[in-house]
Amino acid sequence: MNILGIDYSLNGTGLSIYNGKEVTFKKVFTSIKKNKEKDEETFILSPKFNNTEEKIDWVCKTIVNCTDYDFVCMEDHIGRYFNWMDGYGIIKYLLRERNVPYLMISPTQLKKYAGSGKADKTQMSYFLRQEYNIDLDYIGDLANNIVDATWLAIVGYKFYDKYILENKIKESKERTKILESLQSNFRR
Repeated sequence: MNILGIDYSLNGTGLSIYNGKEVTFKKVFTSIKKNKEKDEETFILSPKFNNTEEKIDWVCKTIVNCTDYDFVCMEDHIGRYFNWMDGYGIIKYLLRERNVPYLMISPTQLKKYAGSGKADKTQMSYFLRQEYNIDLDYIGDLANNIVDATWLAIVGYKFYDKYILENKIKESKERTKILESLQSNFRR
């Protein structure tokens, strides 16, 4: 079972696949050429766009077509950035068209699941290293997008395992509470 974690952004979308044992896929879409030159395996350089709508469409289609996955977990943002929010709608639509179930989680819930509701990116990376022995610091400046995407994939995996496959997984009370609260954010 491959779970895709999406940390959506128009300038640095992070993607990670978690299969219960390891992160098998990680990418960042970026408009920053120097990152692509450093690590072509991790970075996908976006083309030039004529307008924001073209960029949103390209990013969303690239996300949905990136690799094979069974389930998606992505951050749920509430805000007034309408162009950015359009992307979430497009991604959800494309996932529903493919019959891929998905889960939305708030940034605060994600941070709490990782270890602290007020964790910054350095702490999120530290928690990932400590608990899962996954070190993504080598990626550099845009590692934040991959760290969040990896945590999203892990939460998605745990949620899928517990509520879809109905396996009895062992989690702390705090994490179990977070997973339970996400049931209303799950879409088939």
